[in-house]
Amino acid sequence: MHSDNTMKAVDKDRVDGAFCDLEIVCGESRFQAHRLIVCSQSAIIRTACVGPWKEAACGTFEIKESDPVLVKRMLDYMYTGQYDGAPYKVPVKENKRRTRQLDQLTTECPVMFHMKMIDLADMYMVEGLRLLATKKVDDIVVNKDISSLLTDFIPKIYAITSKSGPIIRKIIVEIMRERLLESRRDRNITSQLKDTMKIVPEFTYEMLGSYADEPLLGYCQVCRLDKAGPVAPLTCRCETCDCEQVMQLW
Repeated sequence: MHSDNTMKAVDKDRVDGAFCDLEIVCGESRFQAHRLIVCSQSAIIRTACVGPWKEAACGTFEIKESDPVLVKRMLDYMYTGQYDGAPYKVPVKENKRRTRQLDQLTTECPVMFHMKMIDLADMYMVEGLRLLATKKVDDIVVNKDISSLLTDFIPKIYAITSKSGPIIRKIIVEIMRERLLESRRDRNITSQLKDTMKIVPEFTYEMLGSYADEPLLGYCQVCRLDKAGPVAPLTCRCETCDCEQVMQLW
């Protein structure tokens, strides 16, 4: 409770601009922050602020490769442990245009926003943000039905060029393996799967690679019931903790 109240107070200071000693610049947008909060979570920004560079002297760090909306969300995470994808008002015309483009893309494919957050987290080495954004993607994919995954979601995601692409595709493949087991007698799903595999050969390659690398998946009753893991063939032994208490195979 004490730490929660403290972080709320510090975040309010950030919003009010109180005691801020670091300015994050992205395009025409400027965000006030505290070095202690930001540098303790980003090794890249920390190095710039403590080394013999201009950032250490002037207290300003510029992010050129991203969008102000994403930078704002990264700072939100650093202060609160969370971020959302809701539109954020940028007071400059140029940034408003870029933000509208990002908002439109986010509305059409919500996962794209979180993929960009993963890329930003990787770029500035904010590990907690990367894990949170990946979890948000996982939650979106899990809640989609298999038909929409095959006909709409997978073609869109595999068409996106992003550093976070392999992470997202791994999530898709793992979920698809479980969903296909549940729908193995559904002829419509089988037909949709064949069509998608023709249209998206990278998905076909990664599905086959998953079956080759991990022929059996299951939920282990000892080390993880929330996520499937590889199971040793024949013995039905969990390859993570070496026990034989595996509940389900596919």
